[in-house]
Amino acid sequence: KQMEFISLAAHELRGPITVMRGLVDILQDEAGPKLSSEHNELITRIIVSARQLAGYVDNILGASRVDRDTFEVHLAEASWSNVVAQSVRDLSVRAQAHHRTLECKIAKDLPSVAVDSSAIMHVINNLVDNAIKYSPENGKVIVNAVLKDDFVETTIQDFGIGIPANVVDNLFTKFYRSHRSKQIVSGTGLGLYLCKAIVEAHGGSIWVRSTEGSGTTFGFTLPTYASVADQIKAGASEEGIIRGNHGWIKNHALYRR
Repeated sequence: KQMEFISLAAHELRGPITVMRGLVDILQDEAGPKLSSEHNELITRIIVSARQLAGYVDNILGASRVDRDTFEVHLAEASWSNVVAQSVRDLSVRAQAHHRTLECKIAKDLPSVAVDSSAIMHVINNLVDNAIKYSPENGKVIVNAVLKDDFVETTIQDFGIGIPANVVDNLFTKFYRSHRSKQIVSGTGLGLYLCKAIVEAHGGSIWVRSTEGSGTTFGFTLPTYASVADQIKAGASEEGIIRGNHGWIKNHALYRR
């Protein structure tokens, strides 16, 4: 019931946030060239904060759909290089505003993947956003993607404070935030929970490696389109692919348990 109330409140926030982001974008386009660098920096900070708030709302609504078993992914062929590049371009503004460097290393000739592009963007955004938040001043975040058998593996690496070993197993739990993280950055505790649900709904897996004081690497895998194309085409007449309580998509046997 608490989650339902939070979801309702978040849904009501989505409209005003969308309007605010649109107006700030117009302001930047039309007034930006006439403003000083200091004023343009203020506009950039508003844009970054609005995107962050929109991200919180998306996480709440996404987690609510997962809990109600109404979370859907519609898999289609997509260029993973293009998806990652678009996300990195959008997130670069946030990285720059926080005095971080965002670096993208994508292997050449990566095969296409089977994804719901809209859903998977939440995964990239959440993981990169976390890396930015937990990185030191003037730190670097590296996004890397390589082919591993029938999967494309993407990693997001930071060189920040790291994660204590005793909390790693809880990171993908809904609402979980360690005492240390609460003191350092704000958040809802839903981002990683939603990331896990989305990645597993795609038939992939998500993991984390971290050393305190040295940084953290989150990684996730997605199936190549060629490896599941026949099954996707066979199920094209379905209304949608829905994640069930067992953590996998209903009405299919494409992926390993």
